[in-house]
Amino acid sequence: MTNNQKVPLYNRAVYAVFCGNLAALTEVCTTWEDYLWAYLKVQVDILVEREIRSSLSRSYQPMPDEYWKNKMDLEEVFTELNACKDLNVRVEAKKPIHVVQKLFIQDKISELLDEMKVWVKGKDTSVTDSILDQGNICNPHFLRFLSHVVLFLRVIGLCHKEHAANAVLEAYVKVLIGIREPQLVAYYVSTLPQEDQVALYAEFLQDISEPQERDNCLLMAEDAGLDVETITRTVVENIRNLESTTELPDLMAHMTEVDLKKISSLDWVIHYPSQRAEAVWQANALIRHFLAAGKLEAARKTFNKDAEEGFIDWFQHFHHEKPECPALPIGEVTFTQRIAHDHKINQYNTDLERWKIAITQLTKTVKRQLYNVLMFPEGGWLLDKVDLLETEEDIDEIHSRNQQLVNLRQLCIPKVYTKQQLQELLAKMSESVVEVMQQKKDAWGYPVTS
Repeated sequence: MTNNQKVPLYNRAVYAVFCGNLAALTEVCTTWEDYLWAYLKVQVDILVEREIRSSLSRSYQPMPDEYWKNKMDLEEVFTELNACKDLNVRVEAKKPIHVVQKLFIQDKISELLDEMKVWVKGKDTSVTDSILDQGNICNPHFLRFLSHVVLFLRVIGLCHKEHAANAVLEAYVKVLIGIREPQLVAYYVSTLPQEDQVALYAEFLQDISEPQERDNCLLMAEDAGLDVETITRTVVENIRNLESTTELPDLMAHMTEVDLKKISSLDWVIHYPSQRAEAVWQANALIRHFLAAGKLEAARKTFNKDAEEGFIDWFQHFHHEKPECPALPIGEVTFTQRIAHDHKINQYNTDLERWKIAITQLTKTVKRQLYNVLMFPEGGWLLDKVDLLETEEDIDEIHSRNQQLVNLRQLCIPKVYTKQQLQELLAKMSESVVEVMQQKKDAWGYPVTS
């Protein structure tokens, strides 16, 4: 019946589903999914038929040779689809979504991860231009799909190529960074290795300027288990390195928008009390950077930044949050009013004691911050504590720091001492050395011992 041309086409296709006639079934197929279903349905029918005939000892109606010739393995099925006579099916077979389905069906997970990495890197030469033009590869929705494929493979323990998996997740994170979704960025960043977490979330925070939005981004990072202190430090360093100069201008150079952004970036390391020392270290490095660039006003603003933050909190609490002492009602006071007033007085005394404790703590904080600004812990004025580092980036950082200090000496010392004053200083030092040597002392004034 399925081969009877007098029977309507779709009727023959329905019968073909039940008898495994692949040729009749594919006559009504129009898409890649249709063909895939038809081929796999026929394979199931053939396997069932073969099992029945081999298990039960009875006579069966012989099947046509064409029926048994349709037996294929999965590799042959997809080869047939790639070579389908329908051009649209051949094109659809190359679509990434169908490639994902094919490799899942074939249990080729490692190959799937490699393909996904190629797609997100934009180097897939097997995908036609028309598919690319239609936006079917690596658009945000498809990247989200690939990311969840990766996360699913991790859950079931089949993600054996982490470098490829991380490339997919990183690509999706960069899409989320572009649309500024802090909760989603934090979550997907947390699925990456520690080093990538810091780099990507720091990149995301660089363009966040509103205080409330900054607080929200840090809260999302904490909830996702990210290393917020390392991230905030990286943000400040990234912004500080947006531009560099080796020129030696005067100290009256004007501030730019980038300079203001650098100063504002210190808010990231001021946010957490545990990073106060880090805030001072970063402010020190930024002051040195501004002075080397001849931007004295920017250096002053940076110098005052940390102390100002604490002073504002102290000022607000001292002048606006001190409880007011309740007054007795005017005129004759009843017993009930006096009892109520005594209760208010007791509450006032409690609130006043709490306010005193808070203002004492804030005062200590402001004092410590001012002390840190003046003294700069872990070193001295314009001096960073530098550990011996080995990476290429660290070596570049040390070289940049040393160059800035050289520039500062060339720029700032002449502003403090004239050339004549320096010559007089050197002359007096020479005279002092000669004098102490005549007294049989060393150059530092200590007696020479034989």
